[in-house]
Amino acid sequence: MKGMKGVLLAVAVLGLAACGDEPEVTLTETEAKSLFVSFLKTPQGDTVSESPGKAVLSCPAGGTVTVTGTFALDEKGDTMITRLKQTLAPEGCETNGFVLNGDPAVNYDTEVTTVGFFESVTMVGAVKGSLKWQKGDDEGTCDIDMTLAAETEVKPDNPTIEGAFTGKLCGHEMKIDAAEVISIDVDE
Repeated sequence: MKGMKGVLLAVAVLGLAACGDEPEVTLTETEAKSLFVSFLKTPQGDTVSESPGKAVLSCPAGGTVTVTGTFALDEKGDTMITRLKQTLAPEGCETNGFVLNGDPAVNYDTEVTTVGFFESVTMVGAVKGSLKWQKGDDEGTCDIDMTLAAETEVKPDNPTIEGAFTGKLCGHEMKIDAAEVISIDVDE
């Protein structure tokens, strides 16, 4: 009987230990979209420091995002191809109710092809990586594997962008309108 008590005690201890492991919180599709859009807009914030190939930018409600990357421009006849490769590493970045930290970071690569004097502008790219997020008492990890395909129409009074980011975001298959993430500014 003594051996049976030991087995029951071991089962009880293992059962309690299993109860202590809380499942990771997952974001809803709406929350995942909010995180993605606000995070990709963060690098449009104020510059805290800058050096060649690297900038530290402030987040809307505190913290920073370190952006490292390369920029290349290639001209062929009336076509210009701009390639931008960025690594975005948030540190305590507070945006839209989330606190974000890199895990280790998110790569955001884009290629913009412009024909003539903005007669045709196309964008392709990818956003891949992982973020640790916190919102209130909840926290988790958001894996990102999204691609971008978009076209813009550049008019001085009404520039538009049509296309989307599609792929896997925080465990959800998503499609997010490119216009929600990318701003087009036309200086007169």
